[in-house]
Amino acid sequence: MEQQPPRMHVPPGSSFGPPGAPKQKKSSSGCMSPLGCLLSASLVFNLVLLVIVSATSSTKSNKRGRYEEAWVSGKGANKIAMIQVDGTITGRPTSYSDTASARILVKQLRRARRDASVKGVFIEINSPGGSVTASDKIYQAMVKLRKSKKPIVLLMGDTCASGCVYMGVPANKVYAHPTTITGSIGVIISTLNFSKMMEKIGIQGVTIASKENKALLSPYAPVQESHKKILKDIVDEMHTRFVGIVAKWRKLPTKEVSAFADGRVFSAKQAKKLKLIDGISYRQQALKSLLKLAGLKNARYVRYKRQVNFFDLFKSYAKLPAELKKSRKISIDTMLDWTTPKAYYLWHPTSSK
Repeated sequence: MEQQPPRMHVPPGSSFGPPGAPKQKKSSSGCMSPLGCLLSASLVFNLVLLVIVSATSSTKSNKRGRYEEAWVSGKGANKIAMIQVDGTITGRPTSYSDTASARILVKQLRRARRDASVKGVFIEINSPGGSVTASDKIYQAMVKLRKSKKPIVLLMGDTCASGCVYMGVPANKVYAHPTTITGSIGVIISTLNFSKMMEKIGIQGVTIASKENKALLSPYAPVQESHKKILKDIVDEMHTRFVGIVAKWRKLPTKEVSAFADGRVFSAKQAKKLKLIDGISYRQQALKSLLKLAGLKNARYVRYKRQVNFFDLFKSYAKLPAELKKSRKISIDTMLDWTTPKAYYLWHPTSSK
């Protein structure tokens, strides 16, 4: 029997094969196929649509201060705005959930003032104080709201000290929980000085300044009494302003406020005795007090929430790697920030004299 030559196996799609054999075509993929093109076009269309909608939403929310009203409880046409403050008072928000930023609080207070259906504002606050300027910005917004004849009731949480007291005094009624710590009326400027440490390790700081007070409290040179005197005069001026504001809104003699405005803190009971607060209360009683001031039997309680759009999320994700990297180490900028003297309305027990 004649033997057949062995057959060669040719993989499908291979260019090899018997002479004259037709080559197999490669399968279409991606945008070469109708389905791939359709999916790609749909993805692009939806992305463009999302950007357009986000941009439109962003423009509209900017006109409204970028805050949306959220229902909390109750019903009716008359509204009570519920505002929450928690943390150290700062100038700019550090996150979307930051509630102690002057920028955020001023916008919320402005919105409540301009909304005719808002008949009163209820503020719950828990803060040790913070930046002098940020506290003053919130205070000014509170004064405008008070002048609009809309009653304000402020309820202190665990702590309401220094700048928290400053920004809150224009409220019609100020209440504290039985366990609240308040007071600490005063101003503080603190910084770091490395001159002795640098001397020990043989490092010399070189500063060239136009005048002797330009390098005020330089962290690289021994502390000069003349520099401390300059800043002490500023602190005293800010302290006088603080005392005057408390005396005005709490309807107390300036000398009486000056007597206890030495930075000390008080319990709720002590604060009530000094007339720094109107009473000791819990949330429900404080809300009833606000309804009475507003002449209402019931109301719809609302909060203001910031709208987060596509661009906000994109910015957050873009910043995330840098923020994570920054959190792992102390930068030169951070160290310089620590050594820059700044004024605070802040209860800061760890600060040195």
